[in-house]
Amino acid sequence: GDWSSDVCSSDLVAACETVLWVPFLAKPPTCDGLLNPGEWDAASTTLASGATTGASVRAIQPRIHLGYDKENLYVACYVPILPAGSWLRADAKQPDILEPLMRDDHVKFEIWPSAEPSAGTKYGSFDLQWNAYGVLADWHARPGGSPDMKWSPGCNIRSVADGLGWSCELMIPLKSLRYGPYAATNAEGSAALTLPPQDGAAWRLRFASKVGDASNDFTIAAFFAADAEAMLRRAGELMKTK
Repeated sequence: GDWSSDVCSSDLVAACETVLWVPFLAKPPTCDGLLNPGEWDAASTTLASGATTGASVRAIQPRIHLGYDKENLYVACYVPILPAGSWLRADAKQPDILEPLMRDDHVKFEIWPSAEPSAGTKYGSFDLQWNAYGVLADWHARPGGSPDMKWSPGCNIRSVADGLGWSCELMIPLKSLRYGPYAATNAEGSAALTLPPQDGAAWRLRFASKVGDASNDFTIAAFFAADAEAMLRRAGELMKTK
């Protein structure tokens, strides 16, 4: 069957902290890291709302934007720096070297292109982690194994930082997600992972961030919507499930 089908949608919703529609973007954002006014208005937006730690965690909640089109998944985030003007740790200079990025202030984004809550255990996830200066590491987190650093989605990433916070924009090519177990075919010989996601398809996403002594970690049941009408049509049923 199709990994992104609705079969496991209700279980996925129950397993996640946040339910979010991911709209189709007729006009994709410019990937320059700036989050210009109006640029992400058509995208979905949420504040990190899951498990948190740290003395100043209430004030440090990343703002996340999500959207997609036929070619890419678009992700943007804004992370405040508190107190304003304080030191921002971003020592990693080279991509795909995990240890320095782990120590840096960073955001991590994990993608399970499946409605199965146990997809991570079965097939692994696609992980992307970046610091305030757009230094990115990406890998396929294989179930029970070491990170597969050969997965290289060819993201376009830009980041901007100042004394108040830092923002980042990413374009993740959807075709890059047909990799490893997610490149499998179904009984008819078609790709098990439908790309771009069909209207109503559900994936599991996870965001984690670390800024100073504060960290945040939350999962999203992400439902893709072809247009605003489709999003509204499905909202009532989804709310009943939640």
